[in-house]
Amino acid sequence: MTEQRFVAARGRSLQRSLAALGLVRVLAEQRDPGLRCRVVGDDLVIDTDVENIADWLVEEYRPRPVLSPWNGGSGFTEKDTNQRAKLETLLSYPDQDRVSALRRAVAVVDETVRRGRSEGWDKAALIREVANVCPDEMLPWLRSAVVVLGSGELAFPSLLGTGGNDGRLEFSSNYHQRLLDVFPADPKTERASRAWARDALAGTSHEKLVNASVGQFDPGSAGTPNTSAFGAAQSVVNPWLFVLMVEGATLFEAAPARRISAQSSVDKGAAMTFMTRGSSVGFSSGSADEDSRGEVWIPWWEHWLKWPAVTRIFAEGKATWRGKTATRSGDMYLAVGTRGVSAAVSEFDRYSIVKRNGLAFSAVRADTVRVTDDHLLRIVALVEDWPQRLPGQGGLPGTVSEHRRRFDDARVDLARTRSAREQIGNLRSMLQALTRLELAVGRSGALRESVPPRVVTSGSGWTLIDVLRDARLLDTLADTPEFRVALGLASVRLRWREGHWISIRDLLFPISGAGQTLRRWTDTSVVGGYGIRSLPDVMTDVLARVAIESAAAQDRPGGAGRCVAGVAMPTSVAVPLRDLHRYAAGELEDAVVAAWFDALVAFDWSGEQTHLRSMTANPLVPDTALALLGLLRNGLAANTGNDEPAQGLTVEILGALTARDVHRAVTLAQRRIGQTGRVPVSCVVPSDPRYLSTCLLPRASHQDLSACFVFAPNNVDTRAEAGINDHTPETDDPEIDDTEIDDTEKEAS
Repeated sequence: MTEQRFVAARGRSLQRSLAALGLVRVLAEQRDPGLRCRVVGDDLVIDTDVENIADWLVEEYRPRPVLSPWNGGSGFTEKDTNQRAKLETLLSYPDQDRVSALRRAVAVVDETVRRGRSEGWDKAALIREVANVCPDEMLPWLRSAVVVLGSGELAFPSLLGTGGNDGRLEFSSNYHQRLLDVFPADPKTERASRAWARDALAGTSHEKLVNASVGQFDPGSAGTPNTSAFGAAQSVVNPWLFVLMVEGATLFEAAPARRISAQSSVDKGAAMTFMTRGSSVGFSSGSADEDSRGEVWIPWWEHWLKWPAVTRIFAEGKATWRGKTATRSGDMYLAVGTRGVSAAVSEFDRYSIVKRNGLAFSAVRADTVRVTDDHLLRIVALVEDWPQRLPGQGGLPGTVSEHRRRFDDARVDLARTRSAREQIGNLRSMLQALTRLELAVGRSGALRESVPPRVVTSGSGWTLIDVLRDARLLDTLADTPEFRVALGLASVRLRWREGHWISIRDLLFPISGAGQTLRRWTDTSVVGGYGIRSLPDVMTDVLARVAIESAAAQDRPGGAGRCVAGVAMPTSVAVPLRDLHRYAAGELEDAVVAAWFDALVAFDWSGEQTHLRSMTANPLVPDTALALLGLLRNGLAANTGNDEPAQGLTVEILGALTARDVHRAVTLAQRRIGQTGRVPVSCVVPSDPRYLSTCLLPRASHQDLSACFVFAPNNVDTRAEAGINDHTPETDDPEIDDTEIDDTEKEAS
């Protein structure tokens, strides 16, 4: 056994990739069934007992019967005189054993075509009958060129154009002509044939190429406009590459994929092995307006495989996402990213067949995708169903279409990227686009009648947080203060009328109704402006609604078994106290907090028990106004020792704050604190009321600052030790090292 290379099997063109696969096929089927092969870099390495592959091709290769009698120009219609003459010349080749399979197939097809003409068969009937009677050697070509669906409808895999032809280029007839080029008729043609075979293997072009069409498979040799200094160069081809390319194309038989996929009855793309509908998603040089014939995904493997294992890869045609055959580019990325393909495959090359240079189609290498098992992609499965229910792009309003495109792009980008930073960014972009898409649909009168509200997936349990943990991204996100604040806000839940709980989604989205299945679109939302105004402005209005819906004097359950007199504040995932004070002070990036809020509000966080800690060791610099208001947020217990209710925030305090009168809100809060038997700190209050309102919504351990901002009247030593007086300005706020503060303290909701 010797290792020989087919150089540049990957990267140069679809023609070379198919030719490399075709070479493995003909060697294994005709000469060495025990050969092995694998890819090393861009080369295909073949371990075979054939010492000189170029000589074997010239002297022993036997061509496959490749016939397309349903096409004009194939040599089987009355007008195909030139093509028939070439075919007859090939059939009369002196070494009859080399063309014996082709002669048998031509005899059968001639008789079938004659019967079809006499009985008036249409194209579909002719194809079905040819498939029934042709020799077995011809079936791979037939199944690769045309798919006959159960309904009798014909489908044409994009790899071989529209049934074995690309416009005026008829593949089977060109295959016959290239065979005449490489089959030696005299010493001169034999020398040229060996040179072409060596060039094909080595990736060189020492021998002059043949002026002939190569079609969509090699744009660089197709002679399209602007391929020379004088306009359009001639189309040239290495005959051996064309012959082997056709052999390689027959590996992509459609019938096996059809057998394993019940989808093919409704989606003809499911019957096409490793092929998807065309898309510009994930294609840097592609355009959404570009005419595409489809895409071909070429599998490659890095470990040695014998020929039976290679045939299984193509026979199974396995490329599944969520139990269905991938027929779209995005689904194929997700199938490859979740090991929904054969375990033997290590990478795929994605070729997009698009119309460029006038009317000609070209196979352009769009991407190389590594096979992985990415736990993060499970999140896509949780959220992708609802966007796919929307009508096609042509029937969507501009805003809806734009957000859907962004969702699709981010969905694919998430499957393509591997670095943690890029994955986090793409995850956020995908979920943010989903939220924006929901809002756009909710504001479209026409779509609301046909598209129901999205069924919101729980963000707790094994879904989002555990997926992030499995993907080893949770620690990275948990160390981001903007993420922690956004999670706290997105998980806000509050008691509403008649005592039931609602989420912040229920306030911000134009949706009403109980339960996921009974919800419906409404003309307006409870709190308007989400998606248009800034997040702090919207959260200020949310806090105002909290005040309006709550009875100021009503006792309510509080933490540690207390009762709290005041407004019933929301519950949420706990936010580290440090993050809220930094946000109130303007130290966090507003755009990042808002983007993560958009992303996280796509989920239902009820029941989530995750508590994210602040990992920084820097001391906490409190915002004095937030500290005083925060003491009442969870209820401040009385200092009298009696079983009096803890004092909470009141409607008056929240009303002043949401009206942006921070001074009055803090003054009222100080009076409220005084009712507990404590003396609150006095302070200058320049804080932004919008951020204060926002920071009061999520749950946090505000009481951890009580020793610094309130004190008992007779506890002078405590005041002195804390360095606090009644007139401490905000600029002199104490720095408190809260690294030991347990931010995971939970409060009964």
